[in-house]
Amino acid sequence: MINSTEFPKPTVIVQNVEICFPVYTFDLSNNLDLNDTISKIKNLKSLHPNTTQTNVVTKSGWRSPYLTLREPETNVFVKELLCIQQKLNQINSFETNLVNMWAVIYGAGDFSKNHNHFTLWDNLAYNTILYLTDSSTPLLFETTESKVEILPKKGLLVVMHPLVMHSVPIVNDNTERTILVCNWSR
Repeated sequence: MINSTEFPKPTVIVQNVEICFPVYTFDLSNNLDLNDTISKIKNLKSLHPNTTQTNVVTKSGWRSPYLTLREPETNVFVKELLCIQQKLNQINSFETNLVNMWAVIYGAGDFSKNHNHFTLWDNLAYNTILYLTDSSTPLLFETTESKVEILPKKGLLVVMHPLVMHSVPIVNDNTERTILVCNWSR
């Protein structure tokens, strides 16, 4: 039997690979009752009043826990999930499945650190963000070579690959910035 101390240390090889991923946007403002969706999120907040700590830094806002199809709270978002899934079907040739979802209500001073949604275990295909309110604070995609901003509008659905790095600068809006976020697998 080989003792673990006998194994040689691995040689680490680093390779930078530049890959361009598309980011899709869809206008769902005519497909969903967005005020009803906001009410559903506020109800979710009453069920889970404590904010979940993640890369979203909340000073005055709130972030829900992760929800999967097993949680009864997810059932109220059936229309939203079906609408998002239909849009995903327009851009791919495979069926997508919800992995998890959560809601965020950004208040003044809140922000999101630069992050992606890649995990080895979930087999993610897409991350989606449904904006339920307008905002003057952009969704930011920033690399060493480029900077792209998407200005949130009520009903805007953003679809991206889970490796895409993105962030939200400090929110200075006078109103709440409310979003519904989903991760989807193949």
